[in-house]
Amino acid sequence: MLQTKETTISLSKLKFIWVILLAIAGVALGINLLSITPHPTIPLLNSSIFIQIIAGANILFWGLAVIFMLVKLLDSRPGLIITEQGLRDNTALINAGFIPWSDVEAIETRKMWRQKYVCIIVNNPEDYIQKHTNSLARRNVAKNFKAFRTPIQISAGHLQISLLELLSLLNNQLKEYQAQTESQSHS
Repeated sequence: MLQTKETTISLSKLKFIWVILLAIAGVALGINLLSITPHPTIPLLNSSIFIQIIAGANILFWGLAVIFMLVKLLDSRPGLIITEQGLRDNTALINAGFIPWSDVEAIETRKMWRQKYVCIIVNNPEDYIQKHTNSLARRNVAKNFKAFRTPIQISAGHLQISLLELLSLLNNQLKEYQAQTESQSHS
């Protein structure tokens, strides 16, 4: 019988604060762009409509980043909970929730845009895509599935643990689960 040992890994609140400060600076830059008057000798700055579109996109992007990061900053739940039964992902706004070890085939790292992710390779990826009831979230997870070949990616940058420590912890727990279920099937 599997025990109920649990490892919790907290979200890195300091990293969220840094991103919030960066995003606030991005909003301020967008607001500052609104005050730029067209400049006839610089082609890109010759159109007030172009400047307003860029400023508006900048304010919208960074403004949403501030909101999303504030939501995670105020989230009191652990970023990741690891047990003998599986792991519970709460590292991002769109997360996988509970992932039983029986669904996990492998745990690997993958890199995208200079950021490394722990990727949880599952035997039923479509289930993890379809479990999202919000169509925007579902499309985002499907897009990530195409990019990473798995719908579940965890950024250690959001957690109070290094990527290598997280990878080791998850792989050790997966191996322990596999050994336990293997011994039970031979009993």
